[in-house]
Amino acid sequence: SHQTAPSASGLPDGWTATPALGIDARFPLTSGLTLDVTVLPDFATVDADTVVLNLSTFEIRYPEKRAFFLEGADFFSLQDAHGNPALNQPFYSRRVGATVPYPELPEGARLTELPVPARIYGAAKLTGKAGPVELALLEAVTGAETLGVVLPRELAGTWGQVPLSNYSVALARFPVATGTTLGLMGTAVFRAESPGSLTSPLYTLRGSAAPPPAVPAPPPVVTIPALCPDGYFPGSDGRCTHNALSGAVDLHWESEGGVWLFNAALLGGVVESGPVRMLPDGTLLGPGSAGFGGRLQLAKAAGNLLLDVEYETYSPHLDLNDAGYLREQNIHRFFGRTSWRVFDRGPTRENEVGVELLYRASWDAVTLQRGLQINNRTVWRNSWETFIELQGFLPYQDNRDTRDGGRTERVGYFGLYLYGGTNPNRAVSGSLETFFRNTWQGFQIYAGGNLVVRPGDRVELTLTPTWDFINGDPRWVETLGGVTPQPRTYRYGLQSASAPGVTVRGMLTFNPRLSLQIYAQLFFASVRYGPMYDVPVAGEKPTVLLSELHPSGMNGALYAEQDAVLNINLVLRWEYLPGSTFFVVYTRSQQGGYAPFDPGTRPHIDFAALGQGVITNSLQVKLSYAWQL
Repeated sequence: SHQTAPSASGLPDGWTATPALGIDARFPLTSGLTLDVTVLPDFATVDADTVVLNLSTFEIRYPEKRAFFLEGADFFSLQDAHGNPALNQPFYSRRVGATVPYPELPEGARLTELPVPARIYGAAKLTGKAGPVELALLEAVTGAETLGVVLPRELAGTWGQVPLSNYSVALARFPVATGTTLGLMGTAVFRAESPGSLTSPLYTLRGSAAPPPAVPAPPPVVTIPALCPDGYFPGSDGRCTHNALSGAVDLHWESEGGVWLFNAALLGGVVESGPVRMLPDGTLLGPGSAGFGGRLQLAKAAGNLLLDVEYETYSPHLDLNDAGYLREQNIHRFFGRTSWRVFDRGPTRENEVGVELLYRASWDAVTLQRGLQINNRTVWRNSWETFIELQGFLPYQDNRDTRDGGRTERVGYFGLYLYGGTNPNRAVSGSLETFFRNTWQGFQIYAGGNLVVRPGDRVELTLTPTWDFINGDPRWVETLGGVTPQPRTYRYGLQSASAPGVTVRGMLTFNPRLSLQIYAQLFFASVRYGPMYDVPVAGEKPTVLLSELHPSGMNGALYAEQDAVLNINLVLRWEYLPGSTFFVVYTRSQQGGYAPFDPGTRPHIDFAALGQGVITNSLQVKLSYAWQL
């Protein structure tokens, strides 16, 4: 592979070559149980994640694409009443081998290499059925990872980022009565971190560049404290990471014929070791923090009248994100939907009109969402599909925007969502969708499309353009002068952001054994700020009203950002023997965040920025040979 990097990044240019060897094995233990094992797995043939502009405070939940974790994934997930994987899960396989987070560097320090995914040393999973019992077990070990760092005065070294880690997952699901199943699930993450192994290099600066005074004085001494990669001081045990345990029980019932469905889940988790950290809603999470949550769902899934009622709640100190995925804790969420569905009326095969109620609130009674949605879904006789939805939401508060639990008032809004799709079985098919809503002093609009072309059995191409634009939305940019609960100032900016992009996917099948897989994404993002607002606050979790936002005269250009990314993945696959494959993989990956721009301009597309980031071009050759014992 070859890397090019802007001089301002401090990252090196040049070529590298890395050999690798791995083993994948599958053992059918019984007619229903299968053991899969992988040692030093390679995922070079996997597409890159689609780049998006995330302006929210929530983590994006990317889909799993790695074959080892993708096969049998349903065995490791809690499901909703309809049998679909729930959003919040005790196990999210993307945690295993996740990319090392970009560290909070001490002042004056810089990295000499980019963070990479933690190497998976090995993993094993057992999935299937033993009689009526559904079983799923997984064990995975990932290696310790370090990053090169240069400190002030060119002192070079390495900084540990994550330690050797072990992930364990177990699930058993079995019938307890007619139409009723009970599931038990547990996860554990243990990190082999020794005290002080992940803290930043501790160093001392003596003297200064100023000429000595007439009367000699002792040089000033500044000691830079040792910090964890995420910027926190290590815990009392000297560790920067923690161990985590979680468990879940779920119950699923359905009536005869599947008309009525019911699902209930109870989850819990506890963490130990490491420092105390503040979550975006102001909750302090540290050693011994434990929490719980759960979900209840009742649905009527057949007939003309449909019903879906769901309530879920997660306590402030519940953390599932070491092994699983929890979008937000400290939440009560209610969702209710009723609809009327008819079949074979006029030009339609199916027509459904629905009304939805949505409500979210924190455990300390902060209203986070309250709205009504009216929608209509129609499947036409020519297999086209349309969907239209009207949305109305009342004013609410955001308790995560300021990252310390402060509450920011948000306006109520009206929204319109439209979708239309053609018959997906045609040689040429496609879809269009758009969403529009108002903001405080502007609007948000999203537009996306999907064009699929299949000129024959051997060629399939998909083009997916998207564009997201928002303006007139006040967003927190930083906090000045103190920490909670001391007096401090929240600084907001009137945000304007644009994110156009296009993704191309293709599959060319030359013959049953030879194919070419194509993936490419071109993506631009730019964020600008107009008027800036400084709001003095004090105490824990203060409330900021929109009426308190008065322009401060600060220059919003100081907080502007721009990005431009072109990612490409080409995979030539040749199955030279049954089960044995030869791959040639070309990848172009671009690290965002280095695109130069004029902060005084409006959000726009800048093709010149495509060559300004950290760009890695790699060519990989992979040979697999299958033995059958």
